[in-house]
Parts: sequence; C-alpha cells; structure tokens
Amino acid sequence: EVSQIELHFKPSASAYVVERAWHPSQRIVKNADGSVTLHLEVGTTPDLVQFILGFGDGVEVKKPDSLKASVADAARRVAEIYR
Repeated sequence: EVSQIELHFKPSASAYVVERAWHPSQRIVKNADGSVTLHLEVGTTPDLVQFILGFGDGVEVKKPDSLKASVADAARRVAEIYR
C-alpha cells in the first residue's frame, strides 16, 4: 500500500538528501533555514524505517502518523540495547 511520506531533514543532512535520486515519486523542497523536506509516494516497509533511522536525529517523519510510530518504536528498541 502506497502512502504519502513527508520527511524533514536538518540542514546537516540536506546536502546528502538533495544530491541523490531516492525514488521516482520524490519531490524535494528546500527550506529557507537550509533544511529540506522530502516527499515520497511509497509503501511504509521495514526498509523505509531503516532508511530513516540511518539519518539518526537528522530527520523527522512528518507524515504519516503510522510511519512516525514505526520509526519511534524501532528507535526505542535500539536505545534499549545501549542502556
């Protein structure tokens, strides 16, 4: 099932995001503060969650809420390993 994905990248990650083609559906918006917003139309798969986690605190999931929850849950599980 395809979802409308919106990811907000901090300025520290934005150059990396902008210089790559991630998916044919992508749309990148450059924000005035140097951050970028990446819009995708893709399935919310475990691979997408891992992709997002790879940016650490350099990215925030804005949409959809179900993806936010999946990423937050995965991040909690990782944090538990290092407690």
